Amino acid sequence: MTCSGCAAKKTSHLRFYFHETVRGPDATSIVVASLHKNSSTFGDVHVFDNALRETADPSSKLIGRAQGLATSSSLTDLTLSLFGRVEGVTGPDDRSIIGGSGLFRLARGFVLSRTVNVSSTGYIVEFDVYVKHHY
Repeated sequence: MTCSGCAAKKTSHLRFYFHETVRGPDATSIVVASLHKNSSTFGDVHVFDNALRETADPSSKLIGRAQGLATSSSLTDLTLSLFGRVEGVTGPDDRSIIGGSGLFRLARGFVLSRTVNVSSTGYIVEFDVYVKHHY
């Protein structure tokens, strides 16, 4: 497959910090569907709109937002299926980039992430993104 009008592929490295709040009035991630009345999270569906910041400091520059859906898809651990498995909050995690749009059309690559802070209301995850793209 070729990209008409695309420049040659280049590789970019992006680092950002994913700030997720799961409790309180300013929650950025919520469970929108749950089949359980017990402590299991298997099958839960979450929707999120999380801040992406330059550093782990919550007051650092906002550089974007991560928006989407995630599912708890493991019977034995808290596991979300995104571009791959997230093995709870202890990391590190390794996921594949399987596509993109706009500036990242036809993108391929991988993402390494690790949790850098956990609190009673949320967590902060460092992402290192290595992506091959045309623009």
